[in-house]
Amino acid sequence: MPQRWVLTFPGRPGAHEEQETVVVHLQGGVTGPQGHPLYADAERGVRAEITAEGMVFLLDCDGLPEPQNPVHAHPLP
Repeated sequence: MPQRWVLTFPGRPGAHEEQETVVVHLQGGVTGPQGHPLYADAERGVRAEITAEGMVFLLDCDGLPEPQNPVHAHPLP
């Protein structure tokens, strides 16, 4: 199980906006509503459950617009 993931928040479709990225960290054995590990970035208030395959269940994204497209997750070493 990765300790950190980088999440990429896509811009609005067709807007050619820059993508936002956020690094989230494993929250010590805490799981989310779907039963997957919970990750968070305290600076932005981003909280997400991430499966072993990298599927993201976004719980909070304070400071970022609610994405219209799926958030992409990539594990970090």
